[in-house]
Amino acid sequence: MFRLTQRVLRQAAFTATRALRQDAGAAGKKVDGFLTLSFATPNVVINKAVPVHMVTLTTAEGEMGILADHAPTLAELKPCVVSVYEAKETTEPSKYFVPGGFVVVNADSSASITAADAIPLEDIDFSLAKAKLDEANAEFAKPGKSDKELAESRIAVEVFSAIMQAADKK
Repeated sequence: MFRLTQRVLRQAAFTATRALRQDAGAAGKKVDGFLTLSFATPNVVINKAVPVHMVTLTTAEGEMGILADHAPTLAELKPCVVSVYEAKETTEPSKYFVPGGFVVVNADSSASITAADAIPLEDIDFSLAKAKLDEANAEFAKPGKSDKELAESRIAVEVFSAIMQAADKK
């Protein structure tokens, strides 16, 4: 009896989430030839189902450009610059530094970027970031660290190095 109840509940949950997904897709502002982008952090929604021409970012597998009709994908974001090109003619995209997150690209030409934070490049103090990178490198080089301390300092070096690389893309 218990297994039957579990199976019925699991099937009901699956059916409900599929219906919600279909409703969400119908509510999006789909425009032919454009990617429908949702881009958010835990605190801020940057784009909510907005048609854009292209998005570029860096995943654990490398650089990625996303256009309409992109193959469905799920990828982890590395610390990187996310560039959002509003239209084909856009020469200066909106650029955000993200310290990590995920991107989901769907078959219906929609994509969702969820990041821990998203900082507009123009808001970053690159001289402060350089100082923090130097501190992180010095901390990483200190001997006798625990595995946890070593991992934390390695992450700090990776994030501040990515911020400094973002300075070149500004």
